[in-house]
Amino acid sequence: MLNDQVATTKRGLGFRVDEAINGPVVTVTSLSTGEVIRQIPNEVVVRVAHSIEKIKGLLLNATA
Repeated sequence: MLNDQVATTKRGLGFRVDEAINGPVVTVTSLSTGEVIRQIPNEVVVRVAHSIEKIKGLLLNATA
C-alpha cells in the first residue's frame, strides 16, 4: 500500500537494515533520476555509526 502511494508521486521507497546503527534505513528516491530525496536516519548519522564501529574494532584489536 505504501509503495503504491509513493509510486503515484514518481518516487521509490527502499528499506534496508544497517548493522552499524542496529536498525532500519529508509530511502525515498526519484524514479526519474535515481537521486536520494530523503533518508531516515540521514546519511551523516549512518556514516558516524560506521566510523564508530571501525574505531571500536581498532580499540578491541589494540587491547587484545
